[in-house]
Amino acid sequence: MTQLPSGSQITISYADQTAVITELGATLRSYRVGSRPVILGFDEFEICPQSRGQILAPWPNRLRDGRYSFDGRVIEVPINEKKNNNAIHGFFCWQKFTTESVTESSCLLSFDSLPIPQYPFHLLFRVEYTLSDQGLTVRSYAENRDDKKLPFALGFHPYLPAGKGLVDDCQLVIPARKRLVTDSRQIPIDEICVADTDYDFSNALKGRYIEALMLDDCFFDLESDSEGRWNAVITSGLGQKTVLWADSAFGYIMCYTGDHIGTDSRRAVAIEPMTAPPDAFATGKSLIVLEPQAFWQGDFGINPFAN
Repeated sequence: MTQLPSGSQITISYADQTAVITELGATLRSYRVGSRPVILGFDEFEICPQSRGQILAPWPNRLRDGRYSFDGRVIEVPINEKKNNNAIHGFFCWQKFTTESVTESSCLLSFDSLPIPQYPFHLLFRVEYTLSDQGLTVRSYAENRDDKKLPFALGFHPYLPAGKGLVDDCQLVIPARKRLVTDSRQIPIDEICVADTDYDFSNALKGRYIEALMLDDCFFDLESDSEGRWNAVITSGLGQKTVLWADSAFGYIMCYTGDHIGTDSRRAVAIEPMTAPPDAFATGKSLIVLEPQAFWQGDFGINPFAN
């Protein structure tokens, strides 16, 4: 039997919803409601392209020069964004996860990250995918199994499709007051308020059209609802809404308009919930520091049933 590039495939379902999670990286390869694709996924015979549906850990986004220091120790990691000399998106996405449990509508996977040169810590990471009337909920758990403290940050990389057209025709809501300004290597150098700029998508009622704007930007200072969640919304040119939400554990949103990804260019928007901004392992900004035996949890989800 031919082994698929992403390993075993776990299919969960609820009513007319179906999601497929892969053994490699616990990646969300597919999520559909009936015949409608809720995310831009990839084929089971493909190696995951453009980080579609991947988990970004133990750091999300870019790490300048692939170097960080922690607790007095300088640590170097492989450069995998060579044009900018950055390390990007950690390495959990290319690791084989263990399937701990599966039900008809949920699954729980884990990766026991033992100490290695680029991350010399012992972290147990678990992720649980659950389908319900509210769509897809993704709950993450991190546990420090080391005898010393460790750094941790997390992100996810789902692409939400534009429908039949391009993202130019979509309305976008990003409930943020501020945006990071980056240098030519996409490393943050400043922050700015989005009010009265082309990057203000904060109108919760309708947002604004993306048009020709190319986004690869990190937003923060997020406005939450009564449940303590922020809600990002994309509305296709046909009026179909999808909400991506996250709790207060995720204080940053990376938004990428899917430029330069081959035949799917500008046909989906990556809305990436992140616990920390780019280069957090180097700067310490919003970095989660887990003490020995300490535990962390965070939730995000995708609701394709918004009115």
